[in-house]
Amino acid sequence: MNETSEENSAIEASISEYKGIRHFYKKLVEEVKYVLNERLKPSDVRVADISGRAKTPDSLKKKIESKKYKTPLNDITDLAGVRVVCYYESDLAIANEIIRSAFQVHEHIDKNDDLGVDKMGYHGTHFVIPLGSPYSGARYDGSINLSCEIQVRTVLQ
Repeated sequence: MNETSEENSAIEASISEYKGIRHFYKKLVEEVKYVLNERLKPSDVRVADISGRAKTPDSLKKKIESKKYKTPLNDITDLAGVRVVCYYESDLAIANEIIRSAFQVHEHIDKNDDLGVDKMGYHGTHFVIPLGSPYSGARYDGSINLSCEIQVRTVLQ
């Protein structure tokens, strides 16, 4: 077996494994959206949309192939993704603080810092979170320790 067929075999094994657990990521997305909706409602944050998705197997395959992940299901942080879109930039700091208080943040990336003031490109803040121990019980079985990426941005970003 040559290196390319070994890589293809490993990719297909990862895709097959993901298909078997994707429903947990879908459940995670719905739970994160629910928590965010509940936490953002009483705040002064004006939210245009909260949406989410579990990555499709085809999208996962493309990402694995392009980035050459060795252990994709452990390394890829956006198998579950939720996007919070605020109307105003002034709402971002409040939304970010609500996320920090609702979840244990494993990773925080401010894409605005990467660009600087003189460059165009993707703006927004990303958080990588698990539901973690505050969320327990049958409702959370299978999804409690999985990672979800939350993106926070404005309509214009």
